[in-house]
Amino acid sequence: MLEIQLQNSSEAEEYLRDNKSKFFILLVDAVEDSYDYDLESLLVARIELVEESINMDITVDKENWGVTLDLAIEHYTETEEFEQCIRINEVRDKVGL
Repeated sequence: MLEIQLQNSSEAEEYLRDNKSKFFILLVDAVEDSYDYDLESLLVARIELVEESINMDITVDKENWGVTLDLAIEHYTETEEFEQCIRINEVRDKVGL
């Protein structure tokens, strides 16, 4: 799980944009781990926004596995990271999607 402390929502948006590929890896791992451990939901990241006194928890729920993997494969296709596309398709097959 990723735990980060940022100053505000603008910084959080910038962080997620700049680390999009890394974040999608976490999401795909979360889908696979949820399946492996028979979990309905898995916490992927906790982001604290200090100036706004907000804590954001990002989870992957079982009913959203398909959407999560679709978004990840779309991202990796656009960035031409085809080895990640192969892995996502393997996870999709593993979890029965």
